[in-house]
Amino acid sequence: MPNIHNSSDTKPYFKSHLGKQQKNSSSFACEQARYIYNRPSLNSRYCGGWQKALDKRSIRIATRSKIPLRKGWPNCYEKFRVEELLRNYGEWGARTGRKVGTKYYVIADLDLRNFTVSLCRHLENNFLLMKGRQRIKHVKTRRGYHDIFLLDELPPNGAIYHTDKFGVRRKVGDILSLGRQAQSLGSPDKEPAGKGKWAWQAKNIQEISKVWKKYFLEIECSEKKTEQKLVRNINNESQKLNKNTYKSFKLENIRITSKQITKKVNHYRINYCDKYQNKGFFFLDSYFRDKKAVIQPNLVANFWLARGYKYQFYLKSF
Repeated sequence: MPNIHNSSDTKPYFKSHLGKQQKNSSSFACEQARYIYNRPSLNSRYCGGWQKALDKRSIRIATRSKIPLRKGWPNCYEKFRVEELLRNYGEWGARTGRKVGTKYYVIADLDLRNFTVSLCRHLENNFLLMKGRQRIKHVKTRRGYHDIFLLDELPPNGAIYHTDKFGVRRKVGDILSLGRQAQSLGSPDKEPAGKGKWAWQAKNIQEISKVWKKYFLEIECSEKKTEQKLVRNINNESQKLNKNTYKSFKLENIRITSKQITKKVNHYRINYCDKYQNKGFFFLDSYFRDKKAVIQPNLVANFWLARGYKYQFYLKSF
């Protein structure tokens, strides 16, 4: 430390000190990105191939401290590639719920650092035993693990639970699907681990959930209750329709005004006018294909029509 009691000596010292500070701060991100990108564990052929698979403008996003930088990021495209994002910010994120090839990219995020040491060790042992038997890699994070899924069917966002021997149920992670993002390989505290293929491929999340249950890890989707309500409503509506099935009514002395072909095969719309000059229409479907040649414009006749769940006919008066 130089003697700065003399005011004439202070300016050169502070100028040189500020210059070093600005230089160090500007090069910190580049040095951090260079360190991250040059780590041996991230330069393997498998890791590079997986990074390349996620290096798409519809998947990659710019983040800082795990927070996306763009407003409305789920619907925005990122023009910078992974190398540029690492060089500029030292990290990058990947949108989940997007397609990688023909399958949907989903992440299981396990957070195992909020429990007792024995419980954390128990959960880690179960998870690593399962992944070792399945021969699938995973990503080790600062607080737990990321497990990568490639699914034919896109699941809703959900949660991961563990129930101990006393019946206490705890949330230990999340299922990140549409509208979510996760820090990908190359970001700080994201290390590849395990042996085997990179992603867990399955038809849907239910297939993976069956395997996880064997290791005391339960996967639940957040929209399960709403799906049950929808099924219940559909069943109630079908029961109401079944009560009113095959109601019939008679149209007397009506005149066919036009006959129009619809998009369905052997399906016609018949417009008519009754004796009171009320206009309406009904549909002639394939069940009455033997009558389609008889029913022509200017025909005057009586009709019995069925209206219900299976046969849909419509009557409209003006």
